[in-house]
Amino acid sequence: MDRRKKYTRMVLKEALISQLKAKAIGKITIKELCEQADINRSTFYAHFNDVYDLLNQIESELVHDMNQALTSHYPLQIEEVFEMLIKLLDYIKDNKNICLTLLNERDHDGFYGKIQSMAHDFIVRGFLEVNRIEGELAIYLSTYTISGCIHLIESWLKDTANLSSADIATIIMRVAQNGLASFEQANN
Repeated sequence: MDRRKKYTRMVLKEALISQLKAKAIGKITIKELCEQADINRSTFYAHFNDVYDLLNQIESELVHDMNQALTSHYPLQIEEVFEMLIKLLDYIKDNKNICLTLLNERDHDGFYGKIQSMAHDFIVRGFLEVNRIEGELAIYLSTYTISGCIHLIESWLKDTANLSSADIATIIMRVAQNGLASFEQANN
């Protein structure tokens, strides 16, 4: 893809993310996007069918990148899981603005649902291979774990205390391995 096409796609994506901060996807018009991106409508249609196509493209690119981080070095050792989780969290933090905006949509067929599906496949595979948890139990535990992780990450991105990716990875790993009991303070 040449530089002009890359630039056009980039400014359209930025315009959509900016618009999503103010209103729902169904209220955003192509005219508004084109004005903000300073391009013609015909240029928009040369790249995307409609606003939903543009949104889907953004979501799919982010999920693809996250999936690459998860599957490129499929870990079986806890240390490897921790390092991979830090890399994934760094990617999410580097894309904080777009991830927060897309998570706020709460469309279970959109970004939130795509993340759930991707993570579900990864976690269920891990349950089966590492913990020997199978069937419905693996599915239920995966759903519980993923929902908690997504909301934890969303809260982290909104937080001004700015815990590090390693801090959040530690919280996720402790809860996943030992539940809330891993945070109990000794009463001695």
